Order: sequence, then C-alpha cells, then structure tokens
Amino acid sequence: MWALLLFAVLNIITFSFKTRKFYYSKRSPFIWLFSLFFIVQVISVFYSTNTQAALKDIESKASLLLVPWLILTCNVVNKYTLPELLKTFVYGAVSAILISFVYAGLLYSKTDSINAFYYSNLAYYHHAGYFALYLNFAISILIIFIIHFRNRINLKHYLMLGFLILSVYQLSARMGIIVMSFLVAYSVVYLTIPKIRFKNQFLAVSLVVLCTGIIIYFSANRVYRFQSVKKNIVEKNTNTSTGSRILLWEYSLELIADKPIAGFGIGDVKDVVVNKWEKEDFNYALRQELNPHNQFLQTGVGTGLLGVVTLLLPMVVPLFYRKSKKTNILFLLFVFNIFMNCLTESILERQDGIIFYALFNSFLYFTYKD
Repeated sequence: MWALLLFAVLNIITFSFKTRKFYYSKRSPFIWLFSLFFIVQVISVFYSTNTQAALKDIESKASLLLVPWLILTCNVVNKYTLPELLKTFVYGAVSAILISFVYAGLLYSKTDSINAFYYSNLAYYHHAGYFALYLNFAISILIIFIIHFRNRINLKHYLMLGFLILSVYQLSARMGIIVMSFLVAYSVVYLTIPKIRFKNQFLAVSLVVLCTGIIIYFSANRVYRFQSVKKNIVEKNTNTSTGSRILLWEYSLELIADKPIAGFGIGDVKDVVVNKWEKEDFNYALRQELNPHNQFLQTGVGTGLLGVVTLLLPMVVPLFYRKSKKTNILFLLFVFNIFMNCLTESILERQDGIIFYALFNSFLYFTYKD
C-alpha cells in the first residue's frame, strides 16, 4: 500500500496537467468505465446504516479510482516499458514462491509432514487462492512471451513456466488449478490449431506439460482437494469450506432478491449476511465469519444489480472494443483469471485482490495501442 502511495505522489509530480489532459481526451470513456464500480460503492454509503463500516470499505477500495486516473492520464506504462514491468512481475512471483518453498522445507524438517508443501503451509506471503491468482498471471505472461518470441527458444521462460505450473498445483487452491489448466490448454491449442504454427515452441511447451504432469501424478495429494469437493457437496457437509459455499451462495441470492436494484449499502453487507446466517442457523459460517465467497454476490448484496453491472462492464466492454486482430491476448487472459476467481472468492474485499486488479486492469489494455 505504501509503495502505491509513493507511486501516486511521484506520478502526480512528474506529469503536467497538459499531458494528463491529452491522455484523458484519448481515454476518457475507459477512465470512467474503470471508475464506475467505485463510484457506485460511494453512492451506496449514503443509504448504508453502518456509515463507519461503509467509509472503511471505501477507503480500502480507493485504488479502484486512484489507479485508473493516475495511470491512464499519462504514459508512465506504455508498449515499450510494459514488457520490462511484466518481466519484473514474473521474477518477483518466482522469487516469492521459491522463498515459500524454502520456508516449507524448514517446516517439513520440523514436522516431518509432506503437508508442509501444500496449501496454506506453502502460501507464506498470502492466502493460497490469492497467491495462485498471482502465479497464474505470471504463467499467462510467460505463455505470451513464448508465443511472441517465436524465432528462438528462451530456456529460462520454459523453466519458470514449469516451476510455476507445479507451484500452483502445490498451493492446492482449486480455482487456481482450474485456471492454470486452462492456461496450459490454451497455450497448447494455440500452437497446434489449425496446424503446428511454431514447431519448436509446441515441442517445448509439450515437454513442460509432460514433466510437470508426471511430477503431479506421483504426488500424494494430487486429487485430494477435488475429491473433497465432490464428497462435501454430495453429502451436503456444510461444516467445511467447500460444502458451505452452496449455502453461502443460496442465502446471498435470497438477500439480493430482497433489494435487487441498489442493495443494502456496502456498510451493511457484513451485518446483513451475519443476520442471515443466524436466521438460517448457519453456524459454520458464523464461526468462520464467512462472507458470500463470490465477488458478484458480495457486490449484489451491497449495491444490487447496479453494482454487479458496473463490476462486469470493465471486464466485458474492452473485449468488444477492438478488432479481433488487435486484441491484447494478455488482457484477455488477465480478465479470465479475475473473472474465474470472482466466482469463488470476494477478491475485491481485500487489498491482495483490489490493488492487483486495479493496477493490471489499467496497465494492460492501452499499452499495446498507445
């Protein structure tokens, strides 16, 4: 957060009003589009009963307004500087997970439990789901680098790709594994349909997938997380994180139906859902202090369909704005990653998700054009 504030101060000092006016004139529709969600949140403060909680939520989401207006009214990140920024992100992601493996190794030496290398034990820096979100974005970057550097094989790209694929699996975040599987499938399909476009890249990616697949296959925990999903749903076990989500979503939809247009106000979301859990005797959710665990439902309870629409528009509208031949594929993969995680987590309720989304949503869309 402090790094973002420092960036904001330096950005304001560096670029003149004339420069900002020029870029605003070119990008104003998208600046406002990316800001709409935050604006709706602010409006909901005025009909929230719990004003203190509403203002705190606005403070935590301020990046969703600050970042688009700072980034998109200047050219601090452009098509020439973006590749270096993306490389830095990949190196940072690889370094973070390497350190996490070292920490897990130390934990293993003390406990002699293989679980030290899985899920929350491996997620040294963040919740496993958010860590997987970052690593999957790094995988997306590497896939784009591999596809675009078609004339040569860069060994470090493939080594990092294999390592990150294995790391996402070890984190054992279910949605992270699903997104990672899609990214791997996308890269293979891109290189093979309608024909093998880049033979060397196809063979290299296939080798990465084969090697990591073999490692995962022989892992003791290779299907446990998904087996537990099926078991908990079939048995309707609401005393687990997985089994409880069906009820979380069902009760959240009932709350949205009570106030479908504008919701209860962002300050009242926590109070409203707690009251709902109590009314339905949903004790597990009460003990764990669970939110709806779906960003679209979380937004729907707070700001109704108006909020859900303004959340979706920045993801959907840009995809139809350009001709397909000019589409920024990395932006598409980023949006896919965000959208899928929104289905099972309220990712814009924590700084881990808010700042990540705000920064890269602004960085990625315009850099290949301007």
